[in-house]
Amino acid sequence: LWLSSQQQPESCAAAFEYLNEHHLITGKMLIRRTELALRAHDYSVAKDLLPQLKTADQAWVQAWLQMAADPRRFLLHAKVPDSPHYQQLLLDGVRLVARVDPARGRHDWARLRRTYHFGPDDRNATERLLALQYAWHLMPHAGKWLARVRVPNHEVLTWRVRSALRKLDWRGVLKDIDALGRDASADEWRYWKARALGETGHASRAKAIYRALAKGDGYYAYLAADHLNQAYNFPQQASQPAADVMTQLGLRPAFVRARELVHVGLFRYAEEEWHAGVDGLSNPAKCQAALLAFTWHWYGRTIRTFANAGCWQDMTFTYPIAYPATLLPQLQQLQIDPAWVYGLIRAESMFLPGAKSNVGAIGLMQLMPATGRHWAGRIGMNIDDDHDMQDPHTNLTLGTHYLQYLLKRFHGSEPLATAAYNAGATRVTEWLPVTGTSLPADVWVDTIPYDQTRNY
Repeated sequence: LWLSSQQQPESCAAAFEYLNEHHLITGKMLIRRTELALRAHDYSVAKDLLPQLKTADQAWVQAWLQMAADPRRFLLHAKVPDSPHYQQLLLDGVRLVARVDPARGRHDWARLRRTYHFGPDDRNATERLLALQYAWHLMPHAGKWLARVRVPNHEVLTWRVRSALRKLDWRGVLKDIDALGRDASADEWRYWKARALGETGHASRAKAIYRALAKGDGYYAYLAADHLNQAYNFPQQASQPAADVMTQLGLRPAFVRARELVHVGLFRYAEEEWHAGVDGLSNPAKCQAALLAFTWHWYGRTIRTFANAGCWQDMTFTYPIAYPATLLPQLQQLQIDPAWVYGLIRAESMFLPGAKSNVGAIGLMQLMPATGRHWAGRIGMNIDDDHDMQDPHTNLTLGTHYLQYLLKRFHGSEPLATAAYNAGATRVTEWLPVTGTSLPADVWVDTIPYDQTRNY
């Protein structure tokens, strides 16, 4: 617990005092925790530990903190000992610089590696990172740097494919997919192999792959079906509600409390009661409980229970038309496609009104508080505090207005507006092809630099 890179809560203080008083925290432990904090860029923890370190160790920690304050300036004038801790702070400096400016990071690395005796693992890791930063910044020569990586990992291999895609270098795509080895059998790379074969004059081989993919379900299966002009293969099983079982479950005290808590919007407490209620139930009984939750309009709990308990693949429940009284009139007024918005809500929160992300996004449409307050002001909606944004009507109203703004900003493009909703409009603008060029939508999506946004 103590040996963590993060600042621990106040409740841990007594335990840590005990460790100190009984001399159970060694000098090596202090150094290790300081290293973890610095590498995690949690500099406040490192500063707190600094006075407890020996003088020799304080020197490299202070140098690291100085580097973190201005990496570019520090590396430009770097004159530090050629020892492990100082080497690690230099490597971290290169990483920090390259995150903003890959070309500058590579320039600094070229100079430092001639002066310092970095180990082979550190050299290879830095070469990989620099090449990937070129790719993640969608820089023109990314493919060249990726090809020069001598010890590629999975991420380098996949970004070689994506960089070839971004240039529409279809022969390069085929070559780089073959280099993936067993990973090339994933649906994603089978789809791109078919696309590349089609673009290089091998239509029959491409169609054979498309036909095999289209038998499944999921993103690449549906793209393959589009190329074949055939309907999507949606999995569908009718659920089998048992009214007597649902009635008995509904009388359980934990479920009674969960239902009432859902109805008054106390979703966090409802979750606690739900887990108490399903504890010890068989999977078939959990499936019936999930159908019960659906009658309370607790759609997200139904979806998650269906998945966890292996229930039916019934799209009525797993892709619900939720909150129709609030959402459908709103979407009609804003002239937004309901299917698109429902898909976005499902991806954002799984229809859980009480959802809150680790960065503070709130509610069904995962609004950041500042964004919610901004749009509340623009449309004249009163919000007393951030908790108000957990209310489904409030959250959906604000979120759909923001989505309409993004749709207009990106000239009606749902893929671009979707990416902007997740990653921000500024980043999406940076990811667009240069003026005067274009990319197919499927290529653009698969070359989005952020894994989270691409998968989203």
